Amino acid sequence: MDINIHIRPELPSEYEVVNNVIYTAFSEQHGAEIGKFMTEHFAEERKKDSFIPELSLVAVMEDETMVDKSIWR
Repeated sequence: MDINIHIRPELPSEYEVVNNVIYTAFSEQHGAEIGKFMTEHFAEERKKDSFIPELSLVAVMEDETMVDKSIWR
């Protein structure tokens, strides 16, 4: 099965989905407290003047579904 994945800048409308991916990735490896910390850290980074949206990338499938670890299961 071929899976086409595209990498592009995240959209503000996707922040909640991206936050969930961040939380899941870090909490499963390092615990819920670290997952929460990293999610908050990324949310705060997006608010800074130094934030470069073009460098905050996401991977999406052809139908624009966000790629997370579930695709590899």
